[in-house]
Amino acid sequence: FLPLYQDRLVMVTAADHPLAGAGVQHPGEAVPWIDLSLFQAETFILASPPQSTRIYTDRALAHAGVRPKRVYQLENLEASAQLAAEGLGVTFNLESYIRRFSYPKPIRYFYVGPPEMRVDYSVVFRNDKYMPAYTHEFISILKEKLSPP
Repeated sequence: FLPLYQDRLVMVTAADHPLAGAGVQHPGEAVPWIDLSLFQAETFILASPPQSTRIYTDRALAHAGVRPKRVYQLENLEASAQLAAEGLGVTFNLESYIRRFSYPKPIRYFYVGPPEMRVDYSVVFRNDKYMPAYTHEFISILKEKLSPP
């Protein structure tokens, strides 16, 4: 396999959320980190359980000791971010998705969970098979387009 990039889980809030100022900027990090336990009383807009984003979200919530009391479930990750932008709750997504969505209302997003929590994306191929030049070129384009800005 060939690693392409690493992604991170982020929590999304409305830009004017009362806790949006509680993020902590760690050296070398592009995005502030926030303690999920501060949001215990919030409404959580979560992906459906089979979605990978939900698996990572559940890990981050467990790490913070948070058990959401009010939960909405949506399969559409962009819609959940739009609901968070409207102030209807907080949601989670992968950083690479959030950067590509368009928001009529501003949002804030924060890294959450343990610092070592990453989502690795790779290209898997067979070493014993020929890979044409156009496949190598496609992989290069993917790496370029998927890399953080």
